[in-house]
Amino acid sequence: MDARSIGLVRTMRDIKVGQLILFTYKDGVEPGIVVEPFTNARAILHISAVTGDKFIPRLYEMEHSYNEAVILIENARIVPVFSLEHTGIGRYHDAPVSRALYVNEDGVYLTALFNQTVYTFNLFDGKRAQVYTDKAVYTKFWYIEVPDSAGDFERYLEFEA
Repeated sequence: MDARSIGLVRTMRDIKVGQLILFTYKDGVEPGIVVEPFTNARAILHISAVTGDKFIPRLYEMEHSYNEAVILIENARIVPVFSLEHTGIGRYHDAPVSRALYVNEDGVYLTALFNQTVYTFNLFDGKRAQVYTDKAVYTKFWYIEVPDSAGDFERYLEFEA
């Protein structure tokens, strides 16, 4: 019998900054990206966090969860969708935090809220970035692809601001 899995069970201490994970949240699992909000500090950027009736990405500190098991999604790639209906320039709906993906020549960026402060992260490397979203290109629809057993990429997760 053969089994195919797109994920590997690991502990948080084994996950590198910038990697996509599925982590335990409330009664299920949620997608997140391990990020570095401060030097030598790691956090989970919870892409699908909900505040009220809106998706507002949030950061969760990891200082007490290094031994927690998560699912590492290897070789994932981000695909921004640039179409007339999904793309714009400037801050998406004048919201400082949303699931809109900001793109420039240096990377793709997502904003997140932590202790009432907005942070921006480059999703290529998980590092905190200084990007002025009020003048950036954004897409409100994007997805993450993962390779199948033949090495072809297939859509895995979809996000909309």
